[in-house]
Amino acid sequence: MAPLAPGRPAACLLALLSVVTALSLAAPGLAAGKTGQVTVFWGRNKAEGSLREACDSGMYTMVTMSFLDVFGAKGKYHLDLSGHDLSAVGADIKHCQSKGVPVSLSIGGYGTGYSLPSNRSALDLFDHLWNSYLGGIYEESDKACNQYGAWEEAWDRWTAAYPATRFFIGLTADEKSYQWIHPKNVYYGITPVVQKKDNYGGVMLWDRYFDKQSDYSSYIKYYA
Repeated sequence: MAPLAPGRPAACLLALLSVVTALSLAAPGLAAGKTGQVTVFWGRNKAEGSLREACDSGMYTMVTMSFLDVFGAKGKYHLDLSGHDLSAVGADIKHCQSKGVPVSLSIGGYGTGYSLPSNRSALDLFDHLWNSYLGGIYEESDKACNQYGAWEEAWDRWTAAYPATRFFIGLTADEKSYQWIHPKNVYYGITPVVQKKDNYGGVMLWDRYFDKQSDYSSYIKYYA
């Protein structure tokens, strides 16, 4: 694993904000400090292996399927898992749950095929998620941060605005990405900041495919 280039800014994180709904993850006794929670995005590359394989790896405490990329005004829904066999997903979700690894669903992602123009469309989306996935997965909204700098201020602002919601700090496992952060810098520069918040939830990695190549989670899980 190559060291971080000298002078490289420490971090606009790939998904600075990954909000898991408080309804889904409400838990008593939230506390500042390590949680040991490592979530990984799955579903963007067929070569990453199955959802079942990701859950069996022992590296993640949650797996996030990505993405439900069509929803909203027209009443249509589409789950894009980039070539994965959709018929196997239901059984894999149940397998993951039996292993104690919950599966969440990220809504949005790439493209412009989604919107929530009204309260009715939001309620319809909730009904679709519940009915289609048997209440077996959590809902997440995924927002990306594409600029360096001021991430601490953004983290402080969001965690303060939604104190009942857990926040996961997002990191890319792709060593070739300009957004990649060396594990040493995560340990010394990132986790000491984010873990001060009572509603810090853990670390979210992009994604399973890159993590299989870089083994990034084998380092990060000790810092989460």
